[in-house]
Amino acid sequence: VVRPHFGRAGQKAAMKIAPESHTPFAFMVMGGALIAFGLVVAASGLYWIDPVTAFVLGPEWSANLYLWLPCWPFRPFYSLFIIGLGTMLVTKARA
Repeated sequence: VVRPHFGRAGQKAAMKIAPESHTPFAFMVMGGALIAFGLVVAASGLYWIDPVTAFVLGPEWSANLYLWLPCWPFRPFYSLFIIGLGTMLVTKARA
């Protein structure tokens, strides 16, 4: 039976189980940069949202999707997608 440990004891136990499962430094730096960029995107949405929406809705297939999906261009979710991608990179561990 494996019991979860929290705090320093849990971290030490986890290191004994899989010492090679660290996130590479390059992934941490790229992930941190993406998270920071996502926060900038979220804060400055007023300035870039109209050109990006026009670009995304430009193709005819995309304009048709706009009729069927309530928030097709996913405008409110651009920054969340970028922040989520950065978080994935920061928490990615080597196998």
